Amino acid sequence: MFAITLALCSGFSAEVARRGAVNAPRAAQVVAVAVAAADAEAAERLWTGSFANKPLLRIGKTGATATHANGLSDLCEHHAYVNVRLTGRDPDEALDQLVGHIGAATPDAKPSLTLLAKRVPRKGGVEALFSQSSRVDEVCSFEYHEANRAAAKHAEIEALADAETYKEERAAAVARTARQADKLGSKSGAPRQWRSARSQPPRSRKTSMMAKVTYTSKVDLQEAIRAYLKQLPEGAVDDPSLPSALNYKELAYNGRQDIVEGCMAHGGYLQLSNEMGVPVRIGVERSASESAEKSKTSVQVKKAVNLFNMFGKAG
Repeated sequence: MFAITLALCSGFSAEVARRGAVNAPRAAQVVAVAVAAADAEAAERLWTGSFANKPLLRIGKTGATATHANGLSDLCEHHAYVNVRLTGRDPDEALDQLVGHIGAATPDAKPSLTLLAKRVPRKGGVEALFSQSSRVDEVCSFEYHEANRAAAKHAEIEALADAETYKEERAAAVARTARQADKLGSKSGAPRQWRSARSQPPRSRKTSMMAKVTYTSKVDLQEAIRAYLKQLPEGAVDDPSLPSALNYKELAYNGRQDIVEGCMAHGGYLQLSNEMGVPVRIGVERSASESAEKSKTSVQVKKAVNLFNMFGKAG
């Protein structure tokens, strides 16, 4: 575990002495920047935040220069706070130098950057967090980090939803690319592998054979969806143990490839579910055994219908 400390630059007193009595007021102002802007609780939140995951500025054995201070200022304009990693024989002295350059850039005013906290990681060196002085209260607050965590969770859910929505589109794109490469290969003398639909990859074949009915308008599609939902067993739409009623796999399970294609053509099943008030349950799927049993039953029903069509009309 990292040893989290308050951002105090203990070696800075030597720098003040070197500046001399003439520069004492400015040096005192620079030292004020080095006082921790974050207490222990706020520092813990800062180090676990997304902006502290990776150092954006690295300072090596040559020490900090005015160029490093200018680069840090630019970074802080685009990030809430910035992790600076300092290495070398004396990283604390390099941190003092960096803080000194920050203060020297604004000798007659409050420094634009503030050192929030520092820590000594296991791998050595020192890591320090800086932010714009005007944002210190914001980035150290509990509310700021809670809002960031909520936003990250929402983004994760959106990513899962997008992965589900566009899975079939990506599969179709992969199949098209493979067919094009196969065609180019045949021109150079290589044998064709996917000349016919029967020899295409399974996912490509499934996509190309999808949907017997095309819904040219969203209104027609929504009417078909409402009729489909009425045919489902009572309570199936709101049952938390069952997949979303408009989930592509669930629609395929119930033999409604036409609605699958319609959803894909009119914004995806997530958008239509929200518009029509159909509950969405990400990650809930039927078991493999249940799907296999449904497939077996469908095959038996199809055989019975074929026999009826063959002998029933003759009778």
